[in-house]
Amino acid sequence: MKFAGKGQGQPLGNGRPQRYNKTVMRLPLKKFMGAAALIASAIFAAIAASSAPPPAISVSLPLASTAPAQKAEQPWWEMKITVEGQGEYEARLDSRLARYSGSFAFTFVWSGTLRKDDQDYLLVHNTCDLTAWRIEERGSADDAITTLTAADIGDKPELKVNYVLRKEDGLHIALEVAGFDVPKLAGADAFPLVLPASAERGSAAGSRKYELSVKSGSNKMVIDEERLARGPVDQAFAWTWKNQGWVQKQDGNVFQSSSHEARVRVVLTPGRRHLPSVN
Repeated sequence: MKFAGKGQGQPLGNGRPQRYNKTVMRLPLKKFMGAAALIASAIFAAIAASSAPPPAISVSLPLASTAPAQKAEQPWWEMKITVEGQGEYEARLDSRLARYSGSFAFTFVWSGTLRKDDQDYLLVHNTCDLTAWRIEERGSADDAITTLTAADIGDKPELKVNYVLRKEDGLHIALEVAGFDVPKLAGADAFPLVLPASAERGSAAGSRKYELSVKSGSNKMVIDEERLARGPVDQAFAWTWKNQGWVQKQDGNVFQSSSHEARVRVVLTPGRRHLPSVN
C-alpha cells in the first residue's frame, strides 16, 4: 500500500484516499493551551497564598520625656580660715598672797568647702591644723617661783568652725576657739580660759556673753553674699577682748583676769565646675 504525498490521507476500506483534515488537529491544541494556562494560573495563586506577607514597617515617634529635669549644678567655693590669737591671764589669791600669770599665742589654719544648697549653705570640713602654739605660765607663792611651758601644761586650744548661716545682711560664720582651765598652778582656783569666738557663736563662750567684753573691733564675721557671687573673697576680721573681776570663793576672794587679741582671715575661692562627692 502506498501513502499519498503531502496533503493526502490514508486509503480507506473502499480504496479511495482520504485528505488530511487540518481543522480537526487544531482544536485539541487550543484546548491544551487553555488548560495549561489555567493550571499555571492556579499554581501562581497557590504560591502567592502560601508566601509570607512582607514585614510590617514600624515607626516609633519620640514621646515627651517624663523624667524629672536634672537639677542645675549649685555653685561652691574652696574655703580657708586662718585664726591667730595671743593673750594673757592672771589669778591672785589674797588668802595665800599668791599670784599666777601666763601668756599664750596660737595660729590655726582651717580648710573646707562652702556649697550652695538652694537657699542655704553647707559647710564641709576638710582639715584643721594648729600650726603654732606657745604658752608660758609663772607662779609665785610662799616665796617660790615656778614656771611652766607648753610641754608642762599639755593642754592645747581647739578651733571649731561650726556652720555658716545665711541672714538678711549676709553669711554669718560661726566659729570659736575652745580653751581650758588656767592657771594650772592655781589648782582649785583655776578658771576657764576664754579664747576668740565669732558673734554668731560668742554667746556660748564663757560664763557671760562674749560680746559684752569686746573692747575694740568687731567679732561679727559676715561675708557679703552678692560679693561672693561675683568672685573670690578675701576678708579680714580683728578684735580685742578682756574680762576681769573678783570672784568670791569659800576660802577667800580670787581676782581673775583674761584678755586676748584675735585676727581672722577668710578666703573663699570659686571651685571647679564639678565638685568631688563627699563620702
